Amino acid sequence: MKLFPRCLLYIIKIVLRIRYRIKIEGKDYLKQLCREKDQPGILFLPNHTAYADPLILVSILMIPLKVRPAMLEDFYFNPAINWLMRMVNVLPVPDFTFEANIDKKNRYLSIEDEIVTSLKEGDNFILYPSGRLKRQIEERLEGCSAAHRISKKSPEARLVLIKTSGLWGSRLSYAPTKKMPNIGGVIKESIIDVFKNLIFFMPRRQITIEFTPAPDHLREQKTRQDFNRVLTQWYNQKEDSLTLVPYHFWSSRVPEVKDISSEKPQLQVEDISPEHWEEVREELARSSGYPKEEIELSDRLGEKLGLDSIEVAELIMDFSPDKEMSHSYDTLKITLVQDLFLYWKGHESTFHIKS
Repeated sequence: MKLFPRCLLYIIKIVLRIRYRIKIEGKDYLKQLCREKDQPGILFLPNHTAYADPLILVSILMIPLKVRPAMLEDFYFNPAINWLMRMVNVLPVPDFTFEANIDKKNRYLSIEDEIVTSLKEGDNFILYPSGRLKRQIEERLEGCSAAHRISKKSPEARLVLIKTSGLWGSRLSYAPTKKMPNIGGVIKESIIDVFKNLIFFMPRRQITIEFTPAPDHLREQKTRQDFNRVLTQWYNQKEDSLTLVPYHFWSSRVPEVKDISSEKPQLQVEDISPEHWEEVREELARSSGYPKEEIELSDRLGEKLGLDSIEVAELIMDFSPDKEMSHSYDTLKITLVQDLFLYWKGHESTFHIKS
């Protein structure tokens, strides 16, 4: 690594410790990984609680292991941090949360192949199995598929699980506002708070990062649902908690957490033409392997049917008038079978929003 990025990473580590008190579990195992030479690449699989955890992991792993983080393009191209993303050689991955098109799908598959090839050559990657920030206290992978596919294509790669605890409640997490954090705004607020606290008196958040080799039976899982189930059980075996930390040393006041509830809209089978319902159920059954007769409007696309964001995007495109065009949507709201029909009908305001 060049001198300037190395110095920058040391500065980042110092800055992070102004706000965070970091405890690492599995230090001996991590030191062992750092000592091993001429070994297959490592695929680190962390949970994703807040936008702070990728930077924290990079500050720990970049210098000794030269990891390359894979992150969503929307995060990578954020003007507030793009310079840093390029500096630490982040691999931008297409995001299917709000838009889908054929070009985006092809770019994604190409990047996946690049990761597989690089792992075989001994490179190390950080890949978030969930592909996004968690929106509830427990980790849910549902139909996410990238980690499963890459691990199957890279049997020689070493899998390392990472669990970060203590960030649920941070303003860089989904917890306080029940919305995606505004990275630029949070960085600005944080800089102001640091100086208000005279730099060294900033209240610190205690976080714990656990490193452990993936269990052997993780690779043995044949389906993504089973693979994700093993990962989810490990991520959630130690319950996380909502942790609110004051922003100023002179006050014990903690941030307020919004309680946003929404009614779940209901769509009845009677509201859909029989031909359309059968056609969509057949496609869902083909994509998921789930019996067509058992698919219902209330089924979760990810958790029950095991569909990932690419497959949901393909469904949206397949039943849209022009498959070659970009289609705007919000997969955070398209979580049930009925939400697909609501999208096609154009009733976006009635989408069921995941709590």
